[in-house]
Amino acid sequence: MRLCGICLAAAVGNASAQAGAGFPLNAPDAARSALSAARREAAAAPVVLGGIREAAAPVVVGGIRISLNGDRETTGGTLGLVVHHPTLGHVGITTLDAILPPYSDGFCCQEARADDQVFAEDGARSSPIGRAAPTHRPTVSQVGFVQQNGTRPWRPREIMGYGGAQVVSHYDGMTPLKGVAVSKFGAGTGLTTGVVVEEGVTFFFRTLGTVTGLIELRGDYGAFAGRGDAGAVVVRRLSSGELEAVGVIIGLNASRTRAYAVPMSYLREDFGITP
Repeated sequence: MRLCGICLAAAVGNASAQAGAGFPLNAPDAARSALSAARREAAAAPVVLGGIREAAAPVVVGGIRISLNGDRETTGGTLGLVVHHPTLGHVGITTLDAILPPYSDGFCCQEARADDQVFAEDGARSSPIGRAAPTHRPTVSQVGFVQQNGTRPWRPREIMGYGGAQVVSHYDGMTPLKGVAVSKFGAGTGLTTGVVVEEGVTFFFRTLGTVTGLIELRGDYGAFAGRGDAGAVVVRRLSSGELEAVGVIIGLNASRTRAYAVPMSYLREDFGITP
């Protein structure tokens, strides 16, 4: 069975864990209380498959849950961040296996068909919000883009589904990230905090194949990411108090103790995207 929305991985290279502090989001008291309640419910919640929970979902903060053509069984993930593409304009970023049809063996991914649409999932309801955009270099990072339907454009730099929060920059790849405190906004497990364990990691994913140059992450309170979080943006807080996009979640290790993200610096180089 294909594990959609986020990929389980087998390690090719080893990385050692580093201790790190929690990531302060300075949320209002009401937001912190809601997050605490969500974490308590999430501890007893069932596994998320393809971005869709098998039972009533706890409060989830951040990210828009998506699927291809409303198919919650074989596709799904998070539409995490609005970026500017040099030829496509403002698009939503996610992973290829969340928005493109798999081959019969479950591997990613076939080309988008003319009638394929990306759906936003809200409980039992599904509604089309866009289409998978051509990436031209899909094997580099396994990240894809969604071109929006409708008349109200997405806000530039917006962390989607998180109350209008925005990033001010994308990580440029110049400063070391190991040990840096980060946070993730995902449609599967919501808002989580953690730390960068290692950089430049190579992993083989069951559906995506081998991906190099990844950021390895661990959570402060259990798993940093889970099923349905593929495509979620990872951010860090700058000294100015503003948020910088560090990377995009694409998978987990087999024990789900580590998550892996493609650095924003790679996406800048591969696709020319900017905030």
